[in-house]
Amino acid sequence: MADDWSLDAVQPVERDYVKCSICLGPFKQPLQLECRHKFCEGCLRTAQDAWENEHAAGDTLPCPICRKPVESPKPDFATDEFVKHLVLTTC
Repeated sequence: MADDWSLDAVQPVERDYVKCSICLGPFKQPLQLECRHKFCEGCLRTAQDAWENEHAAGDTLPCPICRKPVESPKPDFATDEFVKHLVLTTC
């Protein structure tokens, strides 16, 4: 039946949706790149600092997943609220 959803089937998708692929933890102040990949703000800033220390000035940090240049990360309020909701309902 269409209404017979198993929480076990949903949880892995939720875990992947709220997990930063840099720190592998739940998003903290998630930012979304133009390529639509999301990372914690702190993780992305750390990656950007490391990139700038190793590359010439003017080189643009590539997305850690798809390698497209990162232009202007934007706050992802929807994911941030979803993570907060999951934490509140599962703790």
